[in-house]
Amino acid sequence: MTNEKSSNRELINEIINKHNLQPSQFILFLSSEGVNDIITTAEFFFGKIKKSRLSDELPYYLFGFTIAIRSALDHLLHDYYVKYFGTIIEDHIELMKAEPYKLYPDDFEEKAKETNHKLALHFINYWKDQKNELENDEKMKFLFRMRDLSVHRKLATRPHFIIVKDNKEGFGLEWRRTDKHIWYGDGINFCDYCLNKMKNVIQNIQSKFK
Repeated sequence: MTNEKSSNRELINEIINKHNLQPSQFILFLSSEGVNDIITTAEFFFGKIKKSRLSDELPYYLFGFTIAIRSALDHLLHDYYVKYFGTIIEDHIELMKAEPYKLYPDDFEEKAKETNHKLALHFINYWKDQKNELENDEKMKFLFRMRDLSVHRKLATRPHFIIVKDNKEGFGLEWRRTDKHIWYGDGINFCDYCLNKMKNVIQNIQSKFK
């Protein structure tokens, strides 16, 4: 953790010098720097959800929560790529010019095979197994679908999720289309389940590949 903070400090200093920023100005990272950060982000949104379950702000916190949970495994993949192979092509300084780069599992596997990194190969196979298990979990599948349809607006008449608020019970989540209807009456317990499910998977992988 100390090395990570030191690396971030060096990056911040480099950006400050690059853009001639004044001492009164400061930098905050817009994106998460690792899987632990993204889990903390999910916990933050869950806390907001619990406090805002009868508020009009609830959809915004649910949106952030689903994005954080959905991206946790991708952040973990990034962390272990750096752990095993050193770096990923990124340009932190030319922020407005840098091309976005997403690391895909096949990229990781290809690199592991090229370098004959047996532990990395073991990791990516296990990572894929854990991802498949999450995607076959009924509630996680529901959350992943909720996130994907919220982020990717491909069809104007796409199936949608409904937040049903109740003054006594809080809120429920509903997925409805012509051939499918799924209902979770307790949105707080649903989010709590998904958060803990993802945290357990991340911790399991981290403990197995230290």
